[in-house]
Amino acid sequence: MLCHYTQQNHGFHKGTFVSPDNAANGDTAKLIYQMFCDEWTTAPENERLQQLFAPETRYEDVDKYNELLHWFHYQCYLFTDSHQELTDTVKEYWEQTKEKDEQFIMTAYEALAHISKSAFLAYTAPKWLSLIFPADHPDHSLFVEEGEKSQAFKEPVSEESKKMLTEHFEKFTAAAEGKALLYFQNKREFLDFLTKIGIETEVATGDTASRKFAVYATPSECLQVLADGVEYIKDENNPFYNQKKAENQGLSFFMIRKCSPYLLRILEEKGMLADAQAKSLAGEERSKAIVHENWEFLMRYFLREY
Repeated sequence: MLCHYTQQNHGFHKGTFVSPDNAANGDTAKLIYQMFCDEWTTAPENERLQQLFAPETRYEDVDKYNELLHWFHYQCYLFTDSHQELTDTVKEYWEQTKEKDEQFIMTAYEALAHISKSAFLAYTAPKWLSLIFPADHPDHSLFVEEGEKSQAFKEPVSEESKKMLTEHFEKFTAAAEGKALLYFQNKREFLDFLTKIGIETEVATGDTASRKFAVYATPSECLQVLADGVEYIKDENNPFYNQKKAENQGLSFFMIRKCSPYLLRILEEKGMLADAQAKSLAGEERSKAIVHENWEFLMRYFLREY
């Protein structure tokens, strides 16, 4: 618990990583454990929690299920920042929308409880409830169904958009000739590339000011630009690669969304983020092992995607 909250505060909110080799959390946890031992011989039972999962407590009624879900999502320790996420979502809507719908607050409150993902394995609240709920409970199948539905949720995309995404992905893949990324040094160079492979753009002209960025494509997101972090990518074709910066900041790829999970998986599996490391007193080998032996967990834990 202590490690989780510390990591989420530093990582998810501040973009910094607390090494598991840091002794501070372990020492603090021992002090807290001793305080509990001094106070109780045995841990007190949570009767309310027992009642929530008892066979006689039924949830076939939608309102009863949602009541439990809202409590779980907005009050449970698994979701450390649910209230902040709701606040940020509403604030963004209020600042960017001219014709405001006052019902949006409740719509967001309801939607986030169903589809927002926690740091633990990037599972939604309904998914976690389905895993926690006793398998012999009469309403277990309902929880499983809701869990799978919420976990599989994706923003709707029109058939026309799907067709365009597929076309752009195929054109980029053919032009890239097996490369995960293509690198560009200015906007004009990039626009010329788009014209060459037959992708239309509304931008007619581009300047030649020096820039550092790369472009990639995914089957579901079309062409994407990667600027922040391009210097950390160890690639013989990358003119911007900086080993020192990669060693110091490469870990941020697994903590802050710089690219899609689709590309991040390719970068890790091809060794293009090999310099990424978490600082450990045990040395560089251990520092790198923390990241590369646990990269999928880190991606789920911080990016909440996989």
